[in-house]
Amino acid sequence: MKKQWLGCVVFGCMLMQAQAADLRFFGGMGVAFGGDTLASGKYSDGTSYEVNAGQGFVLSVGADYRVADKVTVQGSVGYQSGSTNAKNGEISFKRMPVELLAFYDISKQMRIGGGLRKANSAELTVSGAAAGSATPGTYNSSVGTVLEGQYFFSPVETGAAVRKAQLGLNLRYVSETYTPTNASASAKSGNHLGFGVVMYY
Repeated sequence: MKKQWLGCVVFGCMLMQAQAADLRFFGGMGVAFGGDTLASGKYSDGTSYEVNAGQGFVLSVGADYRVADKVTVQGSVGYQSGSTNAKNGEISFKRMPVELLAFYDISKQMRIGGGLRKANSAELTVSGAAAGSATPGTYNSSVGTVLEGQYFFSPVETGAAVRKAQLGLNLRYVSETYTPTNASASAKSGNHLGFGVVMYY
């Protein structure tokens, strides 16, 4: 009986290790460009500015799980913010996107994928000297779609080697729409192109 229990424990540990080898955590950062204009104007020096529904600095964290030899699924939560850069006031559009993507390995260093995205807590805020130059408010987002390609600087191996840190670049296109909670305002396209750096471990 003790040998049977010991065998079960060993088998369970091996199974957990195999599952852990297929699971990786990741983080990413990048920039995005595009979308309809939410606010625009001129700085005191005469230069113009725009805050668009698709632009902004992007941060994301999540997990990636290999379901087949060349197929992985990935879930993430992120933060995206585009804003003006005046010292005495700011207009910014902030949101927290949640994504579920699937990727297919084209080679050991490249993969393509796509999936769904939902941006939460989308809000346009205005502060300081920018007050009055734009209308602050919250937005509801549509369920958007994502297409993404990734290139890694070193080969990605399956199995135990997947635990090695992998650094790469990504290029993505996102299609989504933002509708102001104020029903009298029109919907805005948040479609954008983005690129950045990703790291998996």
